Amino acid sequence: MKVEKIQINKLKPAGYNPRQISKKQYNDLKQSIEKFGLVDPIIINKNSMTVVGGHQRLKICKELNHKKIDCVVLDLNEQEERELNIRLNKSGGDWDFDLLSNFEIEELKEWGFKEIELGLNIDKIDDETNDDIVITIKENDTVAAKEIYNELEKRGFDVKIKL
Repeated sequence: MKVEKIQINKLKPAGYNPRQISKKQYNDLKQSIEKFGLVDPIIINKNSMTVVGGHQRLKICKELNHKKIDCVVLDLNEQEERELNIRLNKSGGDWDFDLLSNFEIEELKEWGFKEIELGLNIDKIDDETNDDIVITIKENDTVAAKEIYNELEKRGFDVKIKL
């Protein structure tokens, strides 16, 4: 694997890149890059200078007027490039909440977590009652709303989403 400093204006975002992030995720990532720099290099295909991984980081670095950035340079054919793009974007993973509980809640919130992601603002439902309790969460960002929906569904809640 080869890491090179490359002029940012030579890099071409992949038009097929299906990954998007919410405004909040974007702002959290921007704060991280402002504070720590670009610690996760952009992945590019040397044949076309196409970005395979790191589209959001690239966009932020452009916004911050970076001239050259670290890039992992790979030699890929077009099919490999597209496959790697999807694989990189699909490998999100989940949090281990037992380990995450070792951090201070206020720090986690400051670093970008929402209370709902930490399970802090969901009322406890008494299992002995037969009455339905409805909790409504309003979110302006469609991507964030879907993430909240998926997280609650994964935890076993009977959820509905209205977009």
